[in-house]
This record gives sequence, C-alpha cells and structure tokens, in this order.
Amino acid sequence: MTSPLPEPNSPSLERFAVYSRAEVAGLLRQSLKEGVLFSVYYDRGGALLTALLSVDPDHDQVIVDAAPNDEQQRQLLASRDPTLVAFPHGVKLQFSVPRLEAMLYDGRPALRMRFPQRVIRLQRRDYFRVRPLATRPATCTVRDEEGKVTAVWRVLDVGGGGLALACEGDRPPYALAAEVRDCTIDLPGEGSIVTGLIVRAIDPLRRGGGFRVGCEFNFTAPQSRLLVQRYINRIEAEQRKSAMS
Repeated sequence: MTSPLPEPNSPSLERFAVYSRAEVAGLLRQSLKEGVLFSVYYDRGGALLTALLSVDPDHDQVIVDAAPNDEQQRQLLASRDPTLVAFPHGVKLQFSVPRLEAMLYDGRPALRMRFPQRVIRLQRRDYFRVRPLATRPATCTVRDEEGKVTAVWRVLDVGGGGLALACEGDRPPYALAAEVRDCTIDLPGEGSIVTGLIVRAIDPLRRGGGFRVGCEFNFTAPQSRLLVQRYINRIEAEQRKSAMS
C-alpha cells in the first residue's frame, strides 16, 4: 500500500470502506488536528497537495486550501469526481467527492466539497523499520546532476524498502512520486549506500516544524539492500539488548 495514487474502484475495497458519518468525521477531524496533508487527484492526471481547513458534517461540507495558482484552481473547479488521498500514521485514507467549489474561508481562497459519503481506510503493509540510534544518527545527502550537495537530511527510520527523512522548511522539498536521483545514505557502523529515492508520503512533523518525507528505495547496486538489512538487524539487536539491561 505504498503507492500515493488512488486505489482503483473495486468490489474488494468494500471491506475497507467506512460509511458511518460519525466515523468519517472522526477520521477527518483527527487529520485536521494533526495537519495531515492530502493529495487531490483530478482530471487528466493532475495532482496537488492541500490541507484541511474545516470538517463540518452538520453543514455537509469539508473545506480545504485552494490551489496555489489560477490555472490549477480552474482545472480543479472544472474536474468531476476528484479524489483525495492521505497517509496519517501509515494508514491510507481515500475518498472522492462530486466536485469542488471556490469560496473564501477566514478571508483567504479555499475550496469547498460535500462531506464524503464514505472513506476507504487501508493499513499500509510496510517493511519492518528501525529508528537510528540518537547517539549515531543516520543521514541522507542529496546531490544534483553536477554532484553538488543540495541537502543533508536526518533519517527518521529505515526499512528494507525505504526510509523516512526529516526535511526542514515551510514547504515540502519534494512532490509526491518525485524521484530523488543521487542520494548517499550514511548508516553508522555499516557504511554508506548510493541510491535513488521515490517519494511516497509527506506529512508535517509534529515537533520543530518541517516534514516527514517517506521514500521508497530505488537501488543502484544489489549490495545496498544487504547493507541496509545488516544495519536493521544490528540496530534491532542493540535496541533489544538495551531494553533488557
């Protein structure tokens, strides 16, 4: 369940559907409280990130931020059945609405939609992950096509299939599904790997600002996967030893 794209309509999704208005409101209000970012997918493959501004089942509406530019706003308003997707705490939330309407909310441009009749809630099947030791942090160094360092991010957790980065800034540095091509991951005690990363999830960090950017590995060398697994095994063993002492 790592794809950021909407799940296609299928009878098999029904067992994951939440129809209770109270439960849907609870899921969306929790996402609003935590500042979870939603991806809006609309006609002709368009997509953008937005945030919930208001969840109001009593007035049959949900309000989100407007598009960042006039052209995307026009496309959104003309689209039919746009779909919103988010990944709070590793759970995929997805719902569609008939259309979006322009409005002002607290004096700023916003988009209004009908309260969703159902939400698909899917638990992401992910690799086991470990958090690097605080005393020996892992880092990800990103370089451009000329080999110049463009960013150094702290690694929040690592799994066999990917990692999560703590990215500073007021806006996410990468878009969903973006490929970050030249990354050196430093795993203390094991060494470094060079890999590409594909962005699969973006969520605000609760403390200190910035964003948690979940990425899938796009390995360039078979040995890299073995090194990552050795690192995971060692950190897990050290954490178990520490818990028992």
